[in-house]
Amino acid sequence: MRTFFLLGVLAATGCGGDPDATTPPDVTDDTPFIALQRDFQSFSSWEHFHLEGDGNGTPHTGGNRDIYINKRPPKGATQFPTGTMIVKRTDGVGDPENGGPRTFAMVKRGGDYNKAGALNWEWFELIQSNPDDASSPWQISWRGLGPPVGGQYGSNDGGCNGCHGQGVANDYVQASVLQLSTLAR
Repeated sequence: MRTFFLLGVLAATGCGGDPDATTPPDVTDDTPFIALQRDFQSFSSWEHFHLEGDGNGTPHTGGNRDIYINKRPPKGATQFPTGTMIVKRTDGVGDPENGGPRTFAMVKRGGDYNKAGALNWEWFELIQSNPDDASSPWQISWRGLGPPVGGQYGSNDGGCNGCHGQGVANDYVQASVLQLSTLAR
């Protein structure tokens, strides 16, 4: 009886068949990725780009900012793959509404998330548990389709989707250093 049970388990799990046969896993780029707080902890070690501010008064480009990406898209990609995480730290200069440094992120969640906005992208604001200690852990202040009710990001009432919707040709990513045409070479 034990032998038949074991053979049944092996057959059900694909073991014991033709050793030369390989079946790739049924995984698609649409498998959703849900970013957790722990996923952001090492972002300062990711590939990094520094951009100088243009003084226009917006959190996107007003002050200096550092942009981090967890992985480059594959060669020839026309979209960022699900699981792509982009973090932007601003120095707060030129942002009269929110003064002071802020840290935002966008994560390619997939699964048709954010259908009415930047398709497949989720927005975040990150804060350090102790801003005076650079080694303190990062926490998610908010996440979702945009800032919480009553919150605002920049001068656009459309929130994140309002500006990033203009970047549809680059999969909703606006940063000049993250253009797919050069980043996925």
